[in-house]
Amino acid sequence: MMVCVVFPYFHIATVRRALGIAAAMPMILHNRYKVVAACSTSVQRGVSIGMSLRQARTLMDNATYVPSQQVTLDAEVERLIVLLNDVTSLVEYSSTESILSGRRYQRRSFPDQSHLFYVDLEQLHETHARQLTHHIYELLSSIVGENVRLGLAPTKFAAYIAALRATPIKFLLREIPTYLAPLSIFLLPNEEAMLTRLHMLGLRTLGQFAALPSHAVYSQFGKYGLFAHQLARGIDGRVVKPYQGRRRETVHIVLDDPVTVEPVLKHVLGIAAAELARRLAQKALMGHGVTLLLHLESSMVFKSSITFQQAISQTSYIAAALNQLLRRFLVNAAPIIAIEVNIHELVPFAGYQLDLFSHRSDQAERLHEAVDSLAIAYGAEMFQWAVPAHEEHRVLERRFAFQPANERRDRS
Repeated sequence: MMVCVVFPYFHIATVRRALGIAAAMPMILHNRYKVVAACSTSVQRGVSIGMSLRQARTLMDNATYVPSQQVTLDAEVERLIVLLNDVTSLVEYSSTESILSGRRYQRRSFPDQSHLFYVDLEQLHETHARQLTHHIYELLSSIVGENVRLGLAPTKFAAYIAALRATPIKFLLREIPTYLAPLSIFLLPNEEAMLTRLHMLGLRTLGQFAALPSHAVYSQFGKYGLFAHQLARGIDGRVVKPYQGRRRETVHIVLDDPVTVEPVLKHVLGIAAAELARRLAQKALMGHGVTLLLHLESSMVFKSSITFQQAISQTSYIAAALNQLLRRFLVNAAPIIAIEVNIHELVPFAGYQLDLFSHRSDQAERLHEAVDSLAIAYGAEMFQWAVPAHEEHRVLERRFAFQPANERRDRS
């Protein structure tokens, strides 16, 4: 048994709760240039995701425009995952739909800008599955209100269809092909070109598509078309991919007074970097990404991130990354009341292979000291210096010579 939980206009609803914006107030989220999310009222007036902010203001001049980075979805998603994990650990989260297109997958938004959670109830008996579905609805509605719909079915696609048509709960446990038959083929997770082609051929419902022979579908549309054909027939072998979460360590510092002075901010970031380094050392972890969130006195939030190819864990590296992110903000400095720092994309700790050659003015001396230590431990005959010899020689190998590590290194 599979439960699909659909949250229509999830991003909009999350921001409304976080900022206390009334449900009746039209709202549009943007990234300074384009629309990221829009409420149902704005959509009815013609606003769409990806539309320029100028066009959106022309259509909805009375809407509340909120920067999308002001409220992040990560905390809300994690909170809902924790609630659902009380039921089962087999919970999958998806904010966009995987579209089968050619040789690769593409992504597109779900209807009504919904975000989905799939809950796998495994082999639970139908009676208990119904009871548990009602329990999940009560659990979620107590947190997010009535902005949630649930569908219960044996497969993911059937549960998704049931949730889309739920008010607020729908059970689709029997005669699934019959129920799917009159529905539009545009509900299938396939690229628009294929679905439009089917529509032009007169195949406008899932039942009409399902009635085609499988070999004919495969010859015309390949394996992706065959998979869609199986979905239309109510066959879906996909399983839930449990949500792994975003492993991270976070430090949150509330300032006594609003701060705009750069040295003070750097000092606070140094404290945060030291605390993160301490936590990572305790857990033997390193992180590839560092994110800085500055909570401003105006209730706005500045967020900036940086990702490293090589994971870091040392205080100096974390502090340097934070100072780099801080410089991005200081162009338009505003009073800061709180600082949040997190290091993410965590991996098990590993040594720094190139740490010996970090760009410092004393790197040559440090290299000599390291070679001396290795020579004492393993014998000087194991190490040699490459020194200039015949610099003008036409053979590259002859331009250098080797010198024992225990000799003077004046020429190195």
